[in-house]
Amino acid sequence: NTLVRQQAMKLLKVLAEVTKKTVTEIMEPHKELLQEIVPPKKHILRLLAVVAQIGIMEGYTFCVTLEPRLFNFDPNQVEHAVFFNEVLNLCDA
Repeated sequence: NTLVRQQAMKLLKVLAEVTKKTVTEIMEPHKELLQEIVPPKKHILRLLAVVAQIGIMEGYTFCVTLEPRLFNFDPNQVEHAVFFNEVLNLCDA
């Protein structure tokens, strides 16, 4: 649900302000778990439900646009290249 994702991202920003940390610092303890999901390693994006596709793409965008970044896009990593191609294919569909 888009509204839930937006509220979660807003809450992370508020929590970061209150604790005088960055959102990246707040999320860092969960980075390993997030790396399994964003970009997905065990699932092909196009085979997921549309709402799951949107959630994963929004989550990935959120994580790679944080300052400092939580994740970096590395086209040399197989999972990142597959994710990129999946997103391109979805855009072409």
